[in-house]
Amino acid sequence: LILPVEFQCVHGDHRQRLRHLGGRVPPEEDQRFLRLPCHGVLQGRRQEAAGAHIGDGTDPLAPVLFIRHPHKQAIPVCQGGEKRRAAIAGVMAMEPEVLILDEPTAGLDPRGREVILSLVRTYRDQTGSTVILVSHSMEDVAKTADKVLVLNHSHVAMFGTVPEVYSRTDELEEMGLTVPQITKIFRALHDRGFDVSPSVFTVSQGADELMRYFEGRGMV
Repeated sequence: LILPVEFQCVHGDHRQRLRHLGGRVPPEEDQRFLRLPCHGVLQGRRQEAAGAHIGDGTDPLAPVLFIRHPHKQAIPVCQGGEKRRAAIAGVMAMEPEVLILDEPTAGLDPRGREVILSLVRTYRDQTGSTVILVSHSMEDVAKTADKVLVLNHSHVAMFGTVPEVYSRTDELEEMGLTVPQITKIFRALHDRGFDVSPSVFTVSQGADELMRYFEGRGMV
């Protein structure tokens, strides 16, 4: 925990402004949302942000939930990954200027992880909002982030683009972090004399690099 060096009390008309600056993802046990259909979470969060009645029309964020029946399924009926998507999309419905997500893919299977990350990327690209993703998964960070900030014992150890930070492998490992497995594979290939880039951080980048390698040798 980093203690603040100064603070300011906010009250009155500023509260509404703060609601648009950031939003929190409610825990699964939040009783206000347990009995709502998954689609209702979106409407409820928009109403909470605007302080006004929201109609029963189709919410533009509903399709990104990937839930079988968002208008009918109550939150407890949804699967774990669906609950997570409903909670995150509910905060996105408030359209905060800064969205902070703490380990949003923890405990999910690979498909569930990718759906969550795709949801985050779509929100960022469509709204232009700032998204701060807190994660120990270097793969998730490589897929999602434009800039990476590494904290070590409450101090900023590194800050830069994904290639700039991930190239400092030894320093990351000393802090208990490691680059993605796909990066290790391509660096090992590069060290053994293969003409491949060592700066590969995602599986899709790896596939593209292999295609470039094989095409350059007339093998495909």
